[in-house]
Amino acid sequence: DGRLWRACDVLLVVAAVAEAVMVSSVLAIAVLREEPPFGGGLAFDGFVTLLYVVTILLSFRTATFEGWDLVDQDPALVRSIYLQNRFRYDLLVTIPYDLLALPFSLRAYRLLQAVRLCRVVLVTQRFRSSNPLRSRRRWRLFMKFGAILLTLHFVACIWLAIEGDPHMPPIPTEVSRNTVLVRAMRNYMRALYWTITTVTTTGYGDITPSGDGARLFAALVMFVGVLGQAVALTDLWQLAMQSNDPLTVEAREKKKKLANMMDYLGLPFQEQKAVFSIFPHVLKTGIERQIQAEIVSMLPPFMQDTMAMRAKLRLLRSVTLFAGASEGILRDLTSCMQQKILQSQRMVVRHGDIGNEMFFLLSGLVEVFVPEPHTAAGERVVATLSEGAAFGELALLLETERTASIRTITVCVLYRLRKADCFAILNRHPDFKRRLELEVERKMAEIHRAEEA
Repeated sequence: DGRLWRACDVLLVVAAVAEAVMVSSVLAIAVLREEPPFGGGLAFDGFVTLLYVVTILLSFRTATFEGWDLVDQDPALVRSIYLQNRFRYDLLVTIPYDLLALPFSLRAYRLLQAVRLCRVVLVTQRFRSSNPLRSRRRWRLFMKFGAILLTLHFVACIWLAIEGDPHMPPIPTEVSRNTVLVRAMRNYMRALYWTITTVTTTGYGDITPSGDGARLFAALVMFVGVLGQAVALTDLWQLAMQSNDPLTVEAREKKKKLANMMDYLGLPFQEQKAVFSIFPHVLKTGIERQIQAEIVSMLPPFMQDTMAMRAKLRLLRSVTLFAGASEGILRDLTSCMQQKILQSQRMVVRHGDIGNEMFFLLSGLVEVFVPEPHTAAGERVVATLSEGAAFGELALLLETERTASIRTITVCVLYRLRKADCFAILNRHPDFKRRLELEVERKMAEIHRAEEA
């Protein structure tokens, strides 16, 4: 959110769009394509490449998101996330292949310039905010509008490359360079005019394709244009319907009010980060409870039971311990899972207790903490778990103490699976029970190795 990074974003967007327009135009106009690059063009190419290199280096030190969780305190994790996600593409499109090929072949230089067009994709990563409560609807609208304009430009360039201008004189000739450039600009305007009339299927007929390749391309542009208009109208309709959807409007208004309130109160950034990492789960839980009360409760009891069973199966399959279980075993386990609804700030498990049950978090948010007597709070939060999480699975097969306490942050809906019920089912499936015991032994060995390290 800093001014320096915002300035870098603006510079990168302007450079990427300008480069895409210039490169595609040069590749489309034969008389320019056959000319060696001039000094100003090479300097601009070098500047843009340097700008992308700087952006890559900054990205290794720029906070990023995993879901709604802002990763900004662990530099090693920030670097790891960037390396695993965007780094490969960024590096591939940043390498100046064309400049490296220029000393050997002008033709290779022009062909490899097309790689620079891929850089425009990186524009979508710009203007990110560290506060996910801030809407980016204007930026998304701007990107869609810009994508449409760039697409029209690229289609015009392709048409110009196919049709060309047989009357365009080569350079150098008795015709001045400025005259040739003016002629090229006029041809581009004709191509752009043809593109817009063809995409919109207006087709006045004053510009027509002269060859089979151009006719095939014109047919393709008309076909894609019709589909594009249908998709655009569908997007607008969905946007209108989504903006009028009561749940979407309510969620958007709550996000906006919370962001404005934090700004008004002047909350420090670290406190804001804690708020917006929890808020989406609170909001989602409230909306789900509203749907549960208004819709699901209207269904017949047997359909409610079926939906509950499917929810339990989904939770069981997410646990590594039950990954290899058959459908029959999982269905038997779901029959023993008991629903438990807890209000916020209620203890689920306590550190040091002997565990005899595991829990599945259907909805809500819980925090995992360990005691730290020497701190003011007397405890330290080590993790936050959200919908779909499961904990306490080792207690199903071992007599072991809880290594941490877990407390609800929001209203939570959990399913509880007791050890006695689990053993009653596992005793009917000895092969699967043995596999579970081996998996537990492996996990315990990993825990012991970690403690020794």
